[in-house]
Amino acid sequence: DDFIVDTDTLVVESDNNRVGIGTTAPSSPLQVSTSGSDPLTLNCASGQHNRILYEKDDTLLWRVGIHSTAGDFHFRDEVLGSTVLCIDKGTGYVGIGTEAVDKLFHVVGAGDNADLTAIQLDNTDHASGETGQGVQAVFRLSKAGTIRDAAIIKVGKDDDWDDAAASDSHMAFSTRLNDTLAEKMRIDSAGNVGIG
Repeated sequence: DDFIVDTDTLVVESDNNRVGIGTTAPSSPLQVSTSGSDPLTLNCASGQHNRILYEKDDTLLWRVGIHSTAGDFHFRDEVLGSTVLCIDKGTGYVGIGTEAVDKLFHVVGAGDNADLTAIQLDNTDHASGETGQGVQAVFRLSKAGTIRDAAIIKVGKDDDWDDAAASDSHMAFSTRLNDTLAEKMRIDSAGNVGIG
């Protein structure tokens, strides 16, 4: 009972409710196979939202779409009723938790009588006895068209982190002087501050 158009163009498999475009053996409810660069194009009328809805058990969970007027990309949590991710088309700015994106990377959240953890950096590598692992934020500037490290904030191990007594860490600040990047200040695990 399968419906086939031009053999390789469109296949509708009625026994397993699969549709294949560009393939005669779809492996999912809808499979599009093409050698072109645009396998799927969605068009909508002016003023309308171009979006894809994701439902489970007749409950709308997620909405991914393009804003009808501005053309911004939105990834929306319909359960929470808020946009989780927004990419502003005009600026290219990325917003997490906001549609009013006014910085290159803009994070908005609410810490109810608590700290808001907006960014988290994890170094998941660990082997017993190792002490070299760290995590860092790097700040870069252009020197005659070549991007170079201008400053680094790094958090590193003071010991091997194998048990509670050996889980101390430090924070180090490095800047560039005469084109050389070097550590200039450190806060150690005891809270002591060393400058230079």
